[in-house]
Amino acid sequence: MDFYIGGTVAQPGRVNADNIGNPGFNVFQQVPAATYTLSAHLNGVTPDSVLTSFSGASLLAGGVYTIILTETKNGSANSYALNILQAAY
Repeated sequence: MDFYIGGTVAQPGRVNADNIGNPGFNVFQQVPAATYTLSAHLNGVTPDSVLTSFSGASLLAGGVYTIILTETKNGSANSYALNILQAAY
């Protein structure tokens, strides 16, 4: 899965569990405070391969967020959603 923030791929070329061999993948990625469209795409496929997107994500200055991709099985089809969790501190 490729993850996009405002149309720009974040950490391209990632694969499942690749952070085990590269702890640098576990650090926070800073972006300017703004309202973004977040989207998840099939890994390595053109940007048109959107699994799901979330429009209007307001990321605040100094905010810390976890973005989670969830999958729900609906019979023979799957549906995906992006969920945003803001840290409370």
